[in-house]
Amino acid sequence: MHSQFLKKYSNNEYFPEAFQSGLYNCVSASMIFSLVFDQLRIPYKVVASSDHVYLIANPGEHSIVIETTNPGFEKAIFTGEFKRQYVNYLRTSKLISDDEYKNKSIDEIFEENFDEVRDAEFNNLPGFQYYNKALTKMENNENQLAYELCQKAYFFYPDQQFKVLLYNSLLYQLEKCDFSKVADIDYLAQFSRFENTDMSVVAGIFNNVIAHYLQYTDKEKYCDSLFNRLVLQIKDKATLEEVSFSYFMQMSYRYQNSDKVEHYVANALKIKGNHQDANSISINYIHRKLISMYNSNALLDTVKQLQFRFDYNGIRPVLKDYEMVAYLRIAKDSYENKQVKEGDKYLSLFEEKCIDPVENRQPLCSAIESTYHSIAVYYFYKNDKTMAKNLVNRGLKYLPGSNLIKSAVY
Repeated sequence: MHSQFLKKYSNNEYFPEAFQSGLYNCVSASMIFSLVFDQLRIPYKVVASSDHVYLIANPGEHSIVIETTNPGFEKAIFTGEFKRQYVNYLRTSKLISDDEYKNKSIDEIFEENFDEVRDAEFNNLPGFQYYNKALTKMENNENQLAYELCQKAYFFYPDQQFKVLLYNSLLYQLEKCDFSKVADIDYLAQFSRFENTDMSVVAGIFNNVIAHYLQYTDKEKYCDSLFNRLVLQIKDKATLEEVSFSYFMQMSYRYQNSDKVEHYVANALKIKGNHQDANSISINYIHRKLISMYNSNALLDTVKQLQFRFDYNGIRPVLKDYEMVAYLRIAKDSYENKQVKEGDKYLSLFEEKCIDPVENRQPLCSAIESTYHSIAVYYFYKNDKTMAKNLVNRGLKYLPGSNLIKSAVY
C-alpha cells in the first residue's frame, strides 16, 4: 500500500491527492485501506479521536491496528477562547455536570472530552477531510470558508466533536458578518437550530441587525426581505414567535405615525395580544384613522373591519365606542334627510349597546351631544315637544350634565 500509493505524509490533503501525487494523511490513508479491505472482504472498523483516524482490521480477539500516522496538528489552533466555548457548549447541552464544571479547569475538561476515542464508519471518513480543512481555514481567519467546511464535515459525521466545531465556527461568522446580503441571515437561522440556543439571543441579534438598517431610509424593504427569509427557516415555534414579535414591534415603532403601522402592529398582537406598547400603538392608529372619517356608513364599515382584526381586550372598548359613534352619526344623518325610521333604527342600536352614563370618552361624548340635540330640535320644530323632551331625557342618561342637549328644548 505504501509503495503503491502513500508516498509522502502531509498534514492536510484531500483524498484524491493520494492518487495524484502520493500525498496523504491519516484520513486519506484510512480511506484507501478501507477500500482495499472492502475489496478483499477483510472486516474492519474505523476509530476516531479528536486528532487522529485509524483502522482496526479483523475486529475481535485477533484484531490488528492499521496505524498510518498521528499528526496531532489541530491542537495548535485551540486557543483559550475556543476551549472556553467548547466547555460552555458541553455544559449547556448537559454533556457535563455542574459539579464537573465547578471543580475542574477549562483545560482539564477540554482534554478529557475532546480526546475521547469513538467508533466511526467508512462513510464518515470524508467528514474528517473537511474537518481538517476547516481547522486550517480557522487558523488563517478564513471564517466563512471554515464554516462551510464544518457544515460538510458534520454532514458526513454528525458527531459531538464536529458539532462543537460547527457551532464555534458559526459564532465566529456571526460576529464578523455585517448582513449586507439577504442570504447572510441564513447564519442566524442555522444558529437557531442548535439545541439549548437561547431564543432571546437569536431575537436580539436579529433586532440589532434590523435596527442598524432602519437607520437608512432606503433599507426598509431590505429589512422585510431579511425577515421573510429568516422566518421560513426557523422551525421552533417559540423562537419563531420571539423573532417575529421583535421584528413587528420594531417596525411598528418605525411606522407608528403612518398607515403602514397597521400591518406590523396587527401581526405583533397576534403573537402577544396583551402587550402594552402594541395595544397603545394600535389605539393611536385607530384614533388617527377613524377620527377624520366623515362618511358615517364608511366609518361603520371600517370599524367592523378593525373589530375583526383587532379583537383584543385592550382595544375592544375603543372600537366599540367608534361603533356607537357611527350609529349616532347615521341616525343624525337619517333625520336630516327625513329618513325617520332609519334614524330610529340606528339610535336604538346605539342605546342597546351603550351602558350609561358616558364620561370623558371622546369622540363618543361629542357624538351623543350632537345627535340627541339635533334630533330633539327636529321634533321641537315639528311642534312635537313631548318627543323632543323624550329625546333630551334619553340623551341626558348618557351625559347628565350636557348643556347642549338641554338647550334643545329649554
